[in-house]
Amino acid sequence: MKKSVLLFPHSYPFRNGEEGPFIEPEIPFLLDNFQLKIIPLRNKGNRKSGIKDLIVDESLSEAIDRKGYRNWKDPKAFVNPIFWKELLRKTPLLTAWTFKRLLGHISSAQIVRAWIEEKISKLEIDVNNSIFYTYWFDIATTGISMVKRQQGNRNLFLVTRLHGYDLYYEQNSFSYIPMRSWNIPFLNAFFFVSQVGRKFFLQYFPKEESKCFFAPLGMPDYKIQSQPSSDGVFRIVSCSYFAPVKRVSLIIEVLKLLEKMDPGQNYFWYHIGDGLQMNECKSLAEKCFTGRVKFKFLGYLPRKDIFDYYGNNKLDLFITLSESEGRPVSVVEAISVGLPVLATSVGGTPEIVNEKNGILVEKNVSPAKVALEILRLRQDKNKLLQMRKESRKIWLATSTTDNSSQFVTFLKQLENKAHS
Repeated sequence: MKKSVLLFPHSYPFRNGEEGPFIEPEIPFLLDNFQLKIIPLRNKGNRKSGIKDLIVDESLSEAIDRKGYRNWKDPKAFVNPIFWKELLRKTPLLTAWTFKRLLGHISSAQIVRAWIEEKISKLEIDVNNSIFYTYWFDIATTGISMVKRQQGNRNLFLVTRLHGYDLYYEQNSFSYIPMRSWNIPFLNAFFFVSQVGRKFFLQYFPKEESKCFFAPLGMPDYKIQSQPSSDGVFRIVSCSYFAPVKRVSLIIEVLKLLEKMDPGQNYFWYHIGDGLQMNECKSLAEKCFTGRVKFKFLGYLPRKDIFDYYGNNKLDLFITLSESEGRPVSVVEAISVGLPVLATSVGGTPEIVNEKNGILVEKNVSPAKVALEILRLRQDKNKLLQMRKESRKIWLATSTTDNSSQFVTFLKQLENKAHS
């Protein structure tokens, strides 16, 4: 009989989290090796998944909805000894914001704990034959750690992935991630999507090295090859949420400068993705561009539609100027179809972009520097063609579904060893 994997994403397979591109490539391998159940913390938005017959338990997200997600006014969180222990440990960082965030974190984690304890008591979860897998090192991880802390649940096998916001302190207000140190002893393994992420983590927790593994995300081969423009227009594409960390407005500043630096040249910029700042960026672009730079915001597209777009439209360069990243899935998608990439050298991006298939610029790069790099690339068609070939090679070497298969195989071996 197969053992169970209880996968705790933020909201997959529902629309509001958009975790599908991250999670779905490994699900077929999990289904082949385990009995898989998806347990999202949030179930808002339409259910969207490219995989049929998924078992999804929404009862945890419903319990969280009833009490409020990250409800910092929850009195049970306030009287929890863990709250006070963390508060005293982080007193130098104490602000109204971190106080509320910690309370909200513990409030939702307590709901996770109570939900799991009820399932265990009803024999719906067998701790000795289950892997608890949190897709982000966040609230669910803390809730499951609370369960494992209890005397009868020490055999509970808990692993987590670490990406960007759940790993890098600077991606969080006041550089604070709740309950990070407290959780560490309860984890059996940490899986990092990038080598640089693993290295960052071990700077703070060097004693955990034997439990830290590099497990990059995989992606299926859509067998699409992007084609360059042939009409004299230079076409640039980007793909991200409209969030401050993605710095889409910086791309607008770059293109504004290109109009002045490259007289007579026409540019077209396409952006895939939505978010709260979309209308703000649209207004900014309309004010900044005078005619030789045109743009189109395509909004949210499912992964299949993204690849259809890459295959059916001529494109010359993929750009991302994010302030921080894990190992960006949008870049993995771009190099899989052979697009050259201009990106900030942050997080795991340098693991999939280098001088062979693109250009890396420093995080605090000026718009003028980026504009100059694009201008130089545009003027060197042979280099761009070579970069296309190299992008595809790098994708084949770093980011196929072999990653997903190897991760699941290793997870199975690790759990067998722990329970042997």
